[in-house]
Amino acid sequence: MFKNKLDKAFTLVELLIVIGIIGLLATALLVSLNPAEAQRKTRDSQRIKDATTIEGILINALNDNISLGSAITATAGMASSTSNSCSSSWMGFDICNYVKTAPIDPQLGKSINAIAGTSSGGVAVSGSMNATYRARVSGADYEINVIQESTSNLSKVLNDGGNSPILFEIFSRVADLL
Repeated sequence: MFKNKLDKAFTLVELLIVIGIIGLLATALLVSLNPAEAQRKTRDSQRIKDATTIEGILINALNDNISLGSAITATAGMASSTSNSCSSSWMGFDICNYVKTAPIDPQLGKSINAIAGTSSGGVAVSGSMNATYRARVSGADYEINVIQESTSNLSKVLNDGGNSPILFEIFSRVADLL
C-alpha cells in the first residue's frame, strides 16, 4: 500500500526518546540549581540581617541609657518568642521603640545542622543545634551569635573576628562574651 503524506506521525519509540531526553535535562537542571542549598542561603541571609537588627536595638538602647544589665544572656527571650510582635519581654526591655517586629530565626526552635570550619580550612557539619539567636550584654559590651547552615557562608563564620568556628558573631569588642 501507498502511504499518504498526511499519515506521517511520531512513533512510540521516538516519543519515548524525547521524553527521556527531557527527563535527563530536567534532572540536570534540578541538580545544578540545588533548591535546598538556595533555601539555606536565604535563611542565613535573614539571620545575618536579624543579627544586625539586634545590634541596632542594643546600640540604641545603650545610647538611650537603658540599663540592660543581665537582661540579655544566652537565648533569654529569643528562643521562647514565637511571634515577631515587639514586646517588653522579648529582650528584657521594650524593643517597640526601636523596631516594629522582633527578629525571629527562620527555623526557630528546630534542630538544624550547622556548618563549622575545620583545622584544615574545610567545611564540616557541627551537628544539630537549636535555631535561635543568642545575645549577651555586659555593661556597654555585647555579642550576638547566629547559626549558619549554608556551606557557602563558611568564610563569613570564620572571618567575623569572633572565636567560634560554628556561629556568625557580631560584637562590640575583641574579647568575646559568649
